[in-house]
Amino acid sequence: FKRDCYKLSEFDFILNKIKEYEKQNNFEMFTIEPTQVLVNEYIGSMGIFNHFDDTNAFGPEIITISLGQPIWLNLKQPREMNNSCQDIINEIKVLLEPGSLFIMSKDVRYLYKHGISKNTFLYLPNNE
Repeated sequence: FKRDCYKLSEFDFILNKIKEYEKQNNFEMFTIEPTQVLVNEYIGSMGIFNHFDDTNAFGPEIITISLGQPIWLNLKQPREMNNSCQDIINEIKVLLEPGSLFIMSKDVRYLYKHGISKNTFLYLPNNE
């Protein structure tokens, strides 16, 4: 595991692209200006357990941009809104393809845990 620190301004090109999209489509993705960028790299069969992110640390939206290979993002709605509850009442899988952008806000942000499956092989819906 390697951790590098960068200034948020080094990611301005991504934020500017999102703002440009917002203007062109009269659509607002952020309720507040982002204050941080977290970059995760999943190699091979790596994943991350399903969890809620701290609302104070990460704010009302979490935006994911998939840069590498396709991955499945798991959304699991537990009966109780905490990371220890394993009683799942609803589950959704979202295919994140390279270059895709996924926004977690509102119910998806607050009612669903999210995680990345540990996959050696990824089976896509259209058999690719």
